[in-house]
Amino acid sequence: MTEVEATNEAGAESRTQEAKPKATRAPHKPHVAPKRGKSAKKATPPKAAIRGAKGAREGSKKATILELVRRKAGATLEELVKATGWNANGVQGFHQRAARQENESEGRFP
Repeated sequence: MTEVEATNEAGAESRTQEAKPKATRAPHKPHVAPKRGKSAKKATPPKAAIRGAKGAREGSKKATILELVRRKAGATLEELVKATGWNANGVQGFHQRAARQENESEGRFP
């Protein structure tokens, strides 16, 4: 082998050793907050006093309406308006909300 060929081969070897692979980019990550782990704390069930609380506080307008309506003879709208001091629309709205809540709790309405 001649001196020129040896130099060319040596140069080729040094170039291949010097040639490093191109750096690659890191994979694309979404621009969102990192996921949080599950909480170790267990959810506490609702308190029995809150779950079982039905009806109204004694002496409230709600209690007055419920007491009048539960009578054997029932109650007229005029009696309810006079007992609570509300106008007729307020008494009717109360009655509709109460009926809806009762029906939803019994699963009659979605």
